[in-house]
Amino acid sequence: MDAIGIKDRAEKQSKMEQEEAARQHFLKTLKRLPKGRYEVSLPWLEVLQPPANNRIIAEGRLRRTIKTLQSQNLLRDYEDVFHEWLKEEIIEPVNISRLGDLLCTYLPHRAVIKENSTTKIRPVFDASAKQKNGSSLNSCLEKGPNLVELIPSILNRFRLGTFGVIADIKKA
Repeated sequence: MDAIGIKDRAEKQSKMEQEEAARQHFLKTLKRLPKGRYEVSLPWLEVLQPPANNRIIAEGRLRRTIKTLQSQNLLRDYEDVFHEWLKEEIIEPVNISRLGDLLCTYLPHRAVIKENSTTKIRPVFDASAKQKNGSSLNSCLEKGPNLVELIPSILNRFRLGTFGVIADIKKA
């Protein structure tokens, strides 16, 4: 396509324009929910079709994860993470019959086990999963600004003061 002069919209925009568009999308779709949580819509790319229904991939990954965790006697611990998320309303059940013809994407996940960590087992989601010749959720979303570039300046500013303070805001 490049050879005949057709370029992707993202390639035509400068890095600053792309970051500003992502910021504007965020501000435009940001909502505060009644219980105080925030919600923002995904920044879909206009040029790509949303990923095809990847339920088969997600179910296959789930079956393998369950089998692995059962053999290690860790399935109950993994399920407990999801039950805790339900209780905290981080996730919610979805009634599949109410979806009808709506396009939906499933997030495959797997367990990461760290014996010497305070969080021994945790789910890790794979938004890069895709069917053969298909697109993934990640490939259909705007990338947004590269915040990694900010780390050196943040670390330098952190060193300026006499005391450094950090906090875990998970329960805030």
